[in-house]
Amino acid sequence: MARALEVLRGAPNPGKADALRELAKMPCKSPETCAARDACVIAYTMHVEALTLTQAAKLQASEGRGAEAAKVLGAAEQKLSEARGKVTDCTDREGALRHLYKL
Repeated sequence: MARALEVLRGAPNPGKADALRELAKMPCKSPETCAARDACVIAYTMHVEALTLTQAAKLQASEGRGAEAAKVLGAAEQKLSEARGKVTDCTDREGALRHLYKL
């Protein structure tokens, strides 16, 4: 799981969705590992959704639909803010697993 998270974090924004799907498919062998994987999937799902909204806002702005773009960008910022706390939880859980399994 640690490697899948490294790939996800290091992926360029357009590649994060694919890396997230790979993380979500990973099997887990303990309740702690499953909980960490699930927390990370939730966190990065929100992050990827925010990136998608940001791209949509950019497209709308380029098409001259500034008011719509502003609304979408506001939603993206809110989602990124929510994701930030969840990503911190993911990172904390990953650290605990690394410590537990001495990785």
